[in-house]
Amino acid sequence: MDVFWVAANLGTFNNIYYSMNMEKLKNYTFIDAQNLYLGIGELGWKMDYKRFRVYLKEKYGVEKAYMFMGFLPSNQELYNFLHFFIIIFF
Repeated sequence: MDVFWVAANLGTFNNIYYSMNMEKLKNYTFIDAQNLYLGIGELGWKMDYKRFRVYLKEKYGVEKAYMFMGFLPSNQELYNFLHFFIIIFF
């Protein structure tokens, strides 16, 4: 079992995860679109998905962001807009 450590707020490391032999680890995120949408809506906020994706990359070093959502043919424009996420339909 590999042991990991986080170099958080140490300047040059900038919240990037490394293995014990200092190899940069791949960091992925998995987002439930419905929970995100409802949670943001309850707060009365509007989500800027593009800025959110940049935030995930810059703050947490996320290389790939998977977004899980239901498919409705009428939402094709939304799916095209969210091209900076990897969309998984269920």
